[in-house]
Amino acid sequence: SRFTKAAMRLAIFEMLYMHDVPTGVAINECVELTKKYEEGEVASFVNGILGSVARGQQKKEEEQ
Repeated sequence: SRFTKAAMRLAIFEMLYMHDVPTGVAINECVELTKKYEEGEVASFVNGILGSVARGQQKKEEEQ
């Protein structure tokens, strides 16, 4: 849904550009919002996608 996409965009923005927000917090906030407004399996999907983004960002930072 549009809500889920917007929440994921916000979480990804926080992970990539707001260094004062811990990655885990950005992911958890998005997952909790998704649980509140969507079905449970959507929250699992969001968690997986954001976890993948976080791992990719961590790997990129380690290479620099």
